Amino acid sequence: MTRRPRRATGSHRLAAAAVLAVGGSWLTVRRGAGSDRGLSRFDDILGLQWRRPRGTAVDRVVAATTDIGSVYGLAGTAALLAVTGRPRQAGDVLAAGAIAWSAAQAVKPLLDRDRPYEGGLGELIVHPPAGSSWPSGHTAVASAIATIVADSGPAGSWSGLVSALWVGWSRTYVGAHHPSDIVAGLGVGALSAIAWRRLLDRFRDPDRPQG
Repeated sequence: MTRRPRRATGSHRLAAAAVLAVGGSWLTVRRGAGSDRGLSRFDDILGLQWRRPRGTAVDRVVAATTDIGSVYGLAGTAALLAVTGRPRQAGDVLAAGAIAWSAAQAVKPLLDRDRPYEGGLGELIVHPPAGSSWPSGHTAVASAIATIVADSGPAGSWSGLVSALWVGWSRTYVGAHHPSDIVAGLGVGALSAIAWRRLLDRFRDPDRPQG
C-alpha cells in the first residue's frame, strides 16, 4: 500500500478544516440573523470583549498593524521574501494572497452582514471598509500567506500563524469585523493557498496523480 506524501495528507486535513470553518461560520451567521441567542449571541459577546478599549497607544499599534492583511501588506511581504532570496515563495505568496482577497470579495454578497460599528457594537478606529462584514478579507489574505510560508519550516509556520491570528483579532478590535467573520476569513485564505498549490502541482507535473 502506497503512503501519501506527508504534505498531501496535511493539505487534505487543512482543506477539510478550512471548509468546516467557512461553512460553520456561514451557518452561524445565517441562522443567527436577528437572534440574540446561541452562537450568534456568543459572537456578539466575544466581539465586545475583543473590542474593549485598551488605551490610545494600543489603538495606534493595532490600527497600524491590521493592514498586514491588506493588499499593501501582501505586496510588502512578497517583496521582503524576494529580497531575502526566496523569489519563488514570494510569487506563491503574492498569487495565493490575491486569490484569497478576490475570493473573500466574491462571497461577501452571500451574507449582507453589517459590520460591528454599523450595528452599535463598537467604535471604528480605522478608515471605513467597503462591502459586507462577512468574511474578513484581511484575515483571508493573512491566512493565505501563513499557509504558504508554512513550507519554510517551523519558524515559517509559527510566524505565519501568529501573524494571521493577530490580523484576525485586530480586525475585530478596530471595529471592522465580528469573530465569526475572522473564522471564515481564516478558512477562505487557507483554501485559496491550497488551490494555488494544486494548480502549481498540475502545471509543474501534469502527469502526477491528483488525490
